[in-house]
Amino acid sequence: VLVLAAYLSWTDAPPLPGQQFVPLTTINPDAINNIQVSRPGKQDLVLHRTGADWEINSPIHAAVSPFRISSLLTFLQSRSIGTVASNPENFGLTDSHVSVAFDDQLFRFGDINPLDRSRYILHNDTIHLIEDSLYDQLLQDATFFIDNHLLTPATLLVRIKLADLELAYIDNTWTQVSGTSVLPVTEISAIADRWQQLEA
Repeated sequence: VLVLAAYLSWTDAPPLPGQQFVPLTTINPDAINNIQVSRPGKQDLVLHRTGADWEINSPIHAAVSPFRISSLLTFLQSRSIGTVASNPENFGLTDSHVSVAFDDQLFRFGDINPLDRSRYILHNDTIHLIEDSLYDQLLQDATFFIDNHLLTPATLLVRIKLADLELAYIDNTWTQVSGTSVLPVTEISAIADRWQQLEA
């Protein structure tokens, strides 16, 4: 009961039915070019946008998974369930916890609220509560963020040679060059598409 009373006194009143939640930030995710993730006991993860793609600059060099970068950028559009007026250290919002910098905008991740499992976030001296699905991803090693596609989107696949089948991309069409049996055109295209999208 005491925890509930404290929570209600610290937190802004929740929205009434029909009201919209306040956005955590008005930052445009498409305008972000650099992301730095700081985790206790691990090297910082540094990501950089290059054109339409993202790459990891540190602690390794690799292309970033489109799904992973989407999760990071979507965080900027999180809903703020409420705000808290208190000392940030009371909620684990310290230098020793996880933080993410989107360009020059810093977000610190704090403790979990025991009542509804929301998480405390510090941004621009304001403590927010959000429904968080990103924190566990931020704790992963850098390899978690790598794009595991065998071929990049810019790679033009022109020939597939297997033990009993060879396909070639000729005149904008996939054609069976050799094989123990003749495959339908739709199956030939399906094989080519699978290899183009194949992930490790």
